[in-house]
Amino acid sequence: MKQIEIIIDGLSCANCAAKIEKKLNDRNDISLAILDFNTKRLILEVEDDFSSSSYPLIEKDIQSVEDVQVHFESDHSQITEKNPHDVNLWIPKIIVGTSALIISLLFNSWIAQLYIFSAYVFIGYPVLRKAYLRLKARQWFDENFLMSIATLGAMLINEWPEAIGVMLFYTIGEYFQDKAIQRSQNHISTLLDIQVHEALVLRNGEFIKTLPEHVKVNELIYVPLGAKIASDGIILQGSSSLDVSSLTGESLPRDVNTGDSVLAGSINLQQPLTIQVTTTYQNSSLAKLVKYMKEASLKKAKFETTMTKFASIYTPMVVLLALSLFLVLVTLGYSPQASLYRSLVFLVISCPCALVISVPLSYFASMGYASKHGILFKGGLALEAARKIDMMVFDKTGTITTGELSIETAHFFHQSKETSLSMAKSLEIQSTHPIAKAIVKYAHEAPLVTVSHIQEHVGLGMSGEIEGNFVSIRKLSQEDEKHPLIAPLIMLHPHLTWIIMTHQESPLMLLGIQDMIKPSAYTLITKLKKQHFKLALLSGDRPEVIQHIQKELQLDEAYGSLLPSDKVTYTQAYMSKQKVAFIGDGVNDSAVLSLSHLGIAMGLKGSDLAIESADIVLLHDDLNQVTSIFDIAKKSHTSIIQNLVMVFMVKGIVLLFGSLGLMGMWEAVFADVGVALLAIMNAMRILYFTYREKSL
Repeated sequence: MKQIEIIIDGLSCANCAAKIEKKLNDRNDISLAILDFNTKRLILEVEDDFSSSSYPLIEKDIQSVEDVQVHFESDHSQITEKNPHDVNLWIPKIIVGTSALIISLLFNSWIAQLYIFSAYVFIGYPVLRKAYLRLKARQWFDENFLMSIATLGAMLINEWPEAIGVMLFYTIGEYFQDKAIQRSQNHISTLLDIQVHEALVLRNGEFIKTLPEHVKVNELIYVPLGAKIASDGIILQGSSSLDVSSLTGESLPRDVNTGDSVLAGSINLQQPLTIQVTTTYQNSSLAKLVKYMKEASLKKAKFETTMTKFASIYTPMVVLLALSLFLVLVTLGYSPQASLYRSLVFLVISCPCALVISVPLSYFASMGYASKHGILFKGGLALEAARKIDMMVFDKTGTITTGELSIETAHFFHQSKETSLSMAKSLEIQSTHPIAKAIVKYAHEAPLVTVSHIQEHVGLGMSGEIEGNFVSIRKLSQEDEKHPLIAPLIMLHPHLTWIIMTHQESPLMLLGIQDMIKPSAYTLITKLKKQHFKLALLSGDRPEVIQHIQKELQLDEAYGSLLPSDKVTYTQAYMSKQKVAFIGDGVNDSAVLSLSHLGIAMGLKGSDLAIESADIVLLHDDLNQVTSIFDIAKKSHTSIIQNLVMVFMVKGIVLLFGSLGLMGMWEAVFADVGVALLAIMNAMRILYFTYREKSL
């Protein structure tokens, strides 16, 4: 299987997008078609032997639904945004339409009617043309076809003001609706526009401009003030401050110096930098982020697909109601003309666009806002799942803890603290092991001494000669644990990992080491407890360590010495009773991240497999953002419910009042277009949403 990406330019109708998707999914040579109305991206899954000779047929199918420009993968560079409503025509349409409306109210001669009909064709040509195409395709239940029938029907019963007025106001309303959608989509797309478009790479002694995709690993790139870094790398020359807000959500600039690692997409704010590239642009953190963002918009939530299916039956349902109303009114003795007029009101309100646009735009706005603040939702499915979660399950290392070892307690025997730390630092400074780094950091103020015959014993420790004495640093053995000086300390702190320094098997120093709990973990757990989440910790670490963390954070459950398969078993048991979110960062967490109702991965230090498996990625590894996930999900759902209630209520009132003769076609078209605009504006409010507790 392979994927084909198509850009559909000029698509302004959400309901038409759903029809295009359905039409292409009905083709035998297409396994799956997904069209994202917000980004205008159409993804087709086809067999490997699929030929580009089928492109004209696909284009014909798309254009049979909507008059758009279709750009296949090969011609994306030629895309120019098409405005479905040319402003140069819009102003004359208003003038001609308004004059025709005034004439229809004052005169009833055949000359007046000829002018009114000409004006009607002029302003309603796009609607009439689409109606004709639908008629040819035998698509009777299309809003353009029904709007044409409604207005032509009004002319038939001599309601000229209604006909020209409805077409005029419908056209104006469509213009404002399309502009509102376009502005909202452009605004969200601007939030997500983080790609780098050029790089200055050193070749043949000079820096030349090229595409980031053409820069190779170990090449040098020059990043001037105000430019974006083209690929992940290490600073070889210079120091500066970087704006990384679009990548991690950090609001404050990040200071960097020679030797520091930097991410593609960061904006250089102060001094020029020379950077050695460590990954190709295609494998950079930025490229992965862009990939996830593109994929996110194609993962439609169940709510969204349900509304699309409902929209497909809404229009036929309203037409059936209109026909039934006409027959009932005639049976009750109303004149055919009055009965037809009331039925035409139903046709005016038959467009389901307000229903179709309200759900995806709310999801799209929520994902755009979250991405700007360091939270990447991989689609509407993740948003929908997040609002239902009532249990959080955590991994330990790198998630609840920092993943960096530190000395918790130190005890010295037979010699001074300074002497012991000097010896330990001088031995361990030769090693790159995490425990060695923790010891060197703890003893950073101690002076170095001369060490000879240094040996690193893999998995055990270090040894060497200091002033003629053999000294070793290693993990405790079973014999060490029985030593009268050591045994009481181990019993007092069973959760620590113990390191001993000895001279001729006599203890000189005992260090208790642990992986520190993140300060943000305490804050997060407090917030989650207030919101009545059940909390659990699953880890492969020793049970003593896990029990200590459980007590520190006051978690409901915690289990240690678990294999990845054990984590899956525990999570499955939780999922049978609650909606479970799992948060982790390691390769061994990937199975649980995929399995759980909601998988959350750390983006900075998380493994590629964990990030791929997760539904949500915390780009800044900030645990405080977890509660923001639930806030955004709930706000998005509230916006959708508000829109649907508002749309159904307005359309219901129009149908009721129209059937009773209390509402005419003018009011119906105002209500139809107006509620669509309100739904768009309500969805866009998410972009200005402020959390109750600012944790970003």
